[in-house]
Amino acid sequence: MVGEPEPAASSPADFLGSISAALSDPDPLAFLALASSIVAALDPRTHDPFDPQAAEERPDAALLLETLIGHSAPETTALLLAFSHLLSDNHLAQRARREAGRRDHAMPAWLLGLDEAEPGPTAASADVLGDGQNTIVSVRLVDGHELTAVVYIDHNLGTVAKDGFVIPGDLAGFRDQFLALTDEPEAITFTELHPAEARAQIAQAIETGAMTVPRFETDTWPAARPMVEWVIGLLPAGGTGFERPEWTDEARSTLADEFLRSAEGAGLTRRDDAAIAEDLLWFTTEYSGGSPWRWSMVNVEILLTDWYPRKVMASPVYLRRMPTVLRAMVRYAHRLRQIPRQFTEQTLAAVDAYQPAYLELITAGPSARSSHLGSPGGLDLDELVAHYATHKRELAVRAVGSEQALADLDDTPLPDEDFRWTGIPEDIHPRVAEVLRLCDRCAEELFDVELRTAFRRVLARTAATDPAVFRRRSKDTTAAAAIAWAVATVNDRLGAHRGGLPVKDLLAHFGVSGSVSQRAQPFLRAFGAVDAPWAGDLTFGSPEVLTADRRARLIQIRDDAGA
Repeated sequence: MVGEPEPAASSPADFLGSISAALSDPDPLAFLALASSIVAALDPRTHDPFDPQAAEERPDAALLLETLIGHSAPETTALLLAFSHLLSDNHLAQRARREAGRRDHAMPAWLLGLDEAEPGPTAASADVLGDGQNTIVSVRLVDGHELTAVVYIDHNLGTVAKDGFVIPGDLAGFRDQFLALTDEPEAITFTELHPAEARAQIAQAIETGAMTVPRFETDTWPAARPMVEWVIGLLPAGGTGFERPEWTDEARSTLADEFLRSAEGAGLTRRDDAAIAEDLLWFTTEYSGGSPWRWSMVNVEILLTDWYPRKVMASPVYLRRMPTVLRAMVRYAHRLRQIPRQFTEQTLAAVDAYQPAYLELITAGPSARSSHLGSPGGLDLDELVAHYATHKRELAVRAVGSEQALADLDDTPLPDEDFRWTGIPEDIHPRVAEVLRLCDRCAEELFDVELRTAFRRVLARTAATDPAVFRRRSKDTTAAAAIAWAVATVNDRLGAHRGGLPVKDLLAHFGVSGSVSQRAQPFLRAFGAVDAPWAGDLTFGSPEVLTADRRARLIQIRDDAGA
C-alpha cells in the first residue's frame, strides 16, 4: 500500500539474537533444528536444478562459514560446533571444528559432546497397503536428552524421502503417540529394524529424493535433513536398504497368466485382457515400488488420473476395458497378500471414484473443457486435464533438454552417419571398435538406420567425454546392450505392451541376461542427463538421439500445449 513503511530488514543482531534464544532453550532440539534449517538452506539439493536463477541466488556455505569464523561470539561458536556435524562437505565441517576448538566460550555439555551422542533403537512403521513407511531412529545426547528422527518414505513416488522431522523423546514415546493418533491402528505395522538397515533405507530415500523434481517440501523437510543425516551417520553401515527386483517382460507375463487363471481373473476372457494385466504389472513393478501385487487407494489414483492415460497408447476399446481388469486384479492381489477386507473395499471404491476422470482423459484432448466431477477428493476435471497436458509437456522438455530445444525441434530423420572417432583416446580404440560393431549389428538386425546413428552418437560421446568407461574391466557385449537398451527405450521401441521389441529379445541378441539399467548410466550422463528414479522416465536430455517418429510425437505435445 502506498505510504506504508517497508518492513525492516533483518540485521546481524537479529540473527545472533535468534541463535542466542534457541541456545538458551533447555531443549537441545530448539538450537539443533535452527542450525539444521540453516545448513539445509545452503544445500544445493534443496534447490530446483532447472532454475538457473535459484542457483545464482543460493547462499554459499563457504561464505557463511567465513563470516562465522570472522565474528567471534558465543552464538557463532555454537553454530560452528553444530556445523561441524551437520555440513555434508567434510572439508567445511573440519574447518568449522578447528575454529570452534580455538575458542573458549562456555557451551552446553550436550553441544560440546555431540561426538559422544549414542544411537538408540530403530524401527519402521508401515501401512498395510504399502504406500510408504516411516523409518525411525532415536539418539541419546551426553546429557541424557533423547531425540527421535522420523523420515516418511513414499513408495508410490519412487521410494523417496517425502517428509521428515526430529522430535524430543525416545522411540517408545513416539510409537505410543503415533498409534494413539492413527484412525485405523489395524492398518499400521510397527516393527524393529536393524540399525544398519535404518541407515541404508533413509540414505537411499534421501538420495532418490534429491534427484526428484520438483523437490518435496513440508514445514519440516528438507529443513530437518542435515540433522537426520547426522543421526543416521551414528548408525553402523552395511545395510542393503530397499532392494528393488528387476522384472523382465517374461516374468510379468508369467504373473499375468497366474492372475488370469485365478478365481478373480476367471471372467477376463477378452482378447485384450492379458495385455492389460501386463500393463498393470508394468505399473506396479516399475513405477509403484516394485511389488507386483501392491494396490492401494493412492496408486489406483495415480494409475487412473495420470500414468495409464499418459503411458499406454492403445485403442479406445482397450483403454475403456482397463478398469474392469484392475478391479479383478485388486481383489486377487489383496487375497494373496491377506489384506483385510475393509481395505480392499476402500481400494475398489477408489477405482469407482477416479474412473470417470480416467474415461474423460482417454477420450479428451489436452484442451478439452468439461464440468466439475464430484468425487471424494473434489476432483475438478478441468484442472486434471490441464495438469495432464502440463506434465506431458514437462516430460517433452526433459526428453530434449530445454524449452529452446523443444521449440526448435523438427522431425527430420536421423542421417546415415559415420562413427566419429574425434577426441577418443587411442588406448581405448580396440574396445570402442568392438562395441561399435556389436551396436551396428543390433541396429541392422533388429532396428533401422536411425537407431544405428543414435547408437553411434551415444558411443562416440561417451568414449570422448568419459573414456574411463572403456578402461574398466567389463564385457563389451554388456556395454553394447546397455547402449541399445537406453536408446531404444527413450525412442519407445521396446516393450511388448507398446508394440515394440520385448526387452528380453534385445538382451538375448547380445547374449546378456538380467538388467543393464545400471550399466547404461554412464552413457546417459555423457549427455548431461540426471539418473532417472524410474526406468520409464529415462532420458538422454537431447534430441540428438531421438528418431524422427519420437520427435514428431514430442512436436505434437508441444503444439497441443501451445494451442
